[in-house]
Amino acid sequence: MCEAGTFEASANVNVLDVPSKCRCMHVDEVRAEHVKLSWAVPEDDGGTPITSYLVRYMDIDSGEWVTACTTSSPSATAQGLKPGHLYMFEISAINKEGQSEPLFTGDPILAENPYSKLETVLLELESHYTFCRTAKPAWRT
Repeated sequence: MCEAGTFEASANVNVLDVPSKCRCMHVDEVRAEHVKLSWAVPEDDGGTPITSYLVRYMDIDSGEWVTACTTSSPSATAQGLKPGHLYMFEISAINKEGQSEPLFTGDPILAENPYSKLETVLLELESHYTFCRTAKPAWRT
């Protein structure tokens, strides 16, 4: 014991850090020139609100990461892709303390349209015209 006496205090401590990784990335749509992604927010925001998410992609041929966009919501569209190229994607959460570790796509994604050119033309025709089918006349059976 000290001659001056004792002193006790209590305090709340808020440890600030970068957010934990984003979770559960989902590829919502793949087209020849864009990919739509969504994900679950990190379990831990690092003690301060998440301000944005950074979405980047890498063309497997070049091996360089490129910033696709930043967004405030847990979904984004990466545009400007080259048709027929393979891409990896990564997403990081950002707060005032910094950037989380990235969450990566598992396998590379091929930037391609889901339909052939013929199917695309048929879908366009179908959206502009109404096609009617009629039953065969009874006398043509």
